[in-house]
Amino acid sequence: ERPNFRSLKNSNEIAEILEEYSIKNKLNFCRFNPSDLEPNQLFNIFSEAHTVVSPHGGANYNMIFCFLLLQYF
Repeated sequence: ERPNFRSLKNSNEIAEILEEYSIKNKLNFCRFNPSDLEPNQLFNIFSEAHTVVSPHGGANYNMIFCFLLLQYF
């Protein structure tokens, strides 16, 4: 958790559920904070994403790199 930033109180629980689901369905799960990454890293992650789970916010502009996006939650 980062001070002075919006956060979900149950983000760790959500991440655990998504990780379990990913393992069960042989998917890759990636949890990250977009502000901690370089633009080329964001491009690489989002360009291969099939599903994005994210709270609302400006960091969602990175979805312009989603060529394969099938679902957004």
